[in-house]
Amino acid sequence: INALVIAVFALRLDEGSLAIWTWADNLQHFPINVFGVSLALSSFPVFSQAFAENDFVKFKTIFSQNFRRILYLIIPVSIVFLLLRAQFVRLVLGSFGGGLFDWDATILTAQVLGLFSISMFAQATIPLLARSFFAHHDTKTPVYVSMISLVINIVLAWQLSAYLGLYGLAIAFSISSLISMLLLLTLLR
Repeated sequence: INALVIAVFALRLDEGSLAIWTWADNLQHFPINVFGVSLALSSFPVFSQAFAENDFVKFKTIFSQNFRRILYLIIPVSIVFLLLRAQFVRLVLGSFGGGLFDWDATILTAQVLGLFSISMFAQATIPLLARSFFAHHDTKTPVYVSMISLVINIVLAWQLSAYLGLYGLAIAFSISSLISMLLLLTLLR
């Protein structure tokens, strides 16, 4: 739903905005999937086992270790993405984009990627946080938090895209991701 909402807002902006958004989003999801999602998936069986054994100390230990691992891996990657975003975009678009993106589109994509990199750590930890709730047989809390995050994203995207265009969409997405992570972390505690 979030992707659909962003697509609707991006289609209302300048020509090519949706393509720029899509490229930046795909680039940011590579490290999120490699580090955040993979560690979350591998932790889930251990979370479930610890919860089934009522071993909350083990659960907290495993969660803490994996949460810190994700941060340890994703924060340097997000800094590198922030610093070298134009080079990454040029490398990927030059290889896979078929040379269809001009320099202005490359810069726009790099700027959107830079705004995404600010919340990359939040987006990478959300899968681990959600699976922590799943291990507790609580699937409702992540859904409610996701819906709250979606509403925040819609409101911010609507407001910010009117003034900042595509950058406003990226800021809205980053803010809603940060809020989602903080809500999940707070509720998990």
